[in-house]
This record gives sequence, structure tokens and C-alpha cells, in this order.
Amino acid sequence: MEQEQANWNQRWHAYSAQRQSLLTSGLAGPELKQAIADLREQHFTDTERVRAQALDSIR
Repeated sequence: MEQEQANWNQRWHAYSAQRQSLLTSGLAGPELKQAIADLREQHFTDTERVRAQALDSIR
């Protein structure tokens, strides 16, 4: 269980850093939304994407 949490944390931090880069990249509207969705797809499973999207909405 601890290993799973550590794995999630590592992927979350990598995703967050890349997401922040996208947010400051100048992309807007649908392009930004799609780029973030693609990024989630690269880092997380289907179930984890829901969690990541929820965390994005509160951060």
C-alpha cells in the first residue's frame, strides 16, 4: 500500500509540474483542455484520471 501511494505521489508531482507548464504556455480554451487531458492520460489509469481531475479542480 505504501509503495502504491509513493508511486501515485511521484506521478502526481510529475504531472503537476507538466500541467503548470501547460497553464503558462499560452495555450487557451479547447487546446489547453485537450493538452491537460492528454497529459492525464499519459500519467494515470482511467480511475486515477478521475482523482487527478478532482484534485485539479481544487488546486
